[in-house]
Amino acid sequence: MASLRVMLHSKTYNDGTRAVMLQLIYETIAGRQFRRKTICQIDPRYWNARTARIKAGHPSHVALNQTINSVYNPANDRLLDLQRKGCP
Repeated sequence: MASLRVMLHSKTYNDGTRAVMLQLIYETIAGRQFRRKTICQIDPRYWNARTARIKAGHPSHVALNQTINSVYNPANDRLLDLQRKGCP
């Protein structure tokens, strides 16, 4: 079983921003996590961890949330297709 989520990376860059990333969690006996796709970089105070979206206080939150959706939705569709075909 695998799942996909959007997360804020733990690494802080020199300008104080952190990367918003797409994380694939592949559940095995040992447990595997892969963070691969960097979507954008934001200041952590604008990140809503509960909804995994950028807060309305950010000047360009609408465009950035649309960017997150444009990366997440196709990846999630691909993951669901693979699971329907019997791939783990």
